[in-house]
Parts: sequence; C-alpha cells; structure tokens
Amino acid sequence: MLVWCQNSIPTQVNNATVCGGTITVNWQYTDFCMRTINHSQVVTVAPAVASSFVNPPQNITTNCEDLRGIEPY
Repeated sequence: MLVWCQNSIPTQVNNATVCGGTITVNWQYTDFCMRTINHSQVVTVAPAVASSFVNPPQNITTNCEDLRGIEPY
C-alpha cells in the first residue's frame, strides 16, 4: 500500500523503557474523497538482557596495616 502524506505524521505514545513495554503509533489517512481511516500500530519492546559479570573478582582478606596509603575509589 502506498500512502501519500502531506503535512501529516503519525502520533506516537511511548510506554517503553530498557525494561520493555510498548510504543503505539496512531496513523490517520484521508483520501481525495474525504474518507478517513485510522490505524493503531503497537510495537512491543522486549526487555534488555540482564547484566552479569563474566569473570567476577575473587574475595580477598586483608588487614588494616596492608591498606595504609591506599586511596579509596
């Protein structure tokens, strides 16, 4: 289907975040005989993949004397 647009763009309702959600795009078209049709397009956004460590650091044990002179992050 070919749609000709003149000074008209679809409206958009964005309810999506990185956690997923939907985006609704509302289309309206009026032909040369002034007949109007409406269509809502719903785009479902999948949640982003959860983050994880690939190689997590090992636990360490130390005493206060070993940490002298080390600046905290």
